[in-house]
Amino acid sequence: NEEGSVSVSVTPVDLTSGKQAKFDVALNTHSVNLDFNVATIATMTDDKGTSHGSAQWNGSPPDGHHRNGTLTFAQSIPAGVTKIAVTLKGIAGIAERTFTFSL
Repeated sequence: NEEGSVSVSVTPVDLTSGKQAKFDVALNTHSVNLDFNVATIATMTDDKGTSHGSAQWNGSPPDGHHRNGTLTFAQSIPAGVTKIAVTLKGIAGIAERTFTFSL
């Protein structure tokens, strides 16, 4: 996603039913400071409308212009889910950036 002044990339690492969903996330910019907690701006929902709890960020700390790491959601993916959506809110003035993945 290239909206606003920040490029955001979300790539699935593990989307296995019965396991916690994991995503590689990269944020890059040359004009704003990336001084936010990625875990607190991230949500994940499935095609059944279920929210998958809080996230944990294992990556670069809040600051600078280039950040990357792994975002892991607390709740395991239930059986029967076919799509997952990850939403990141409030990056560089963009209300929401949503990334959808098929399982």
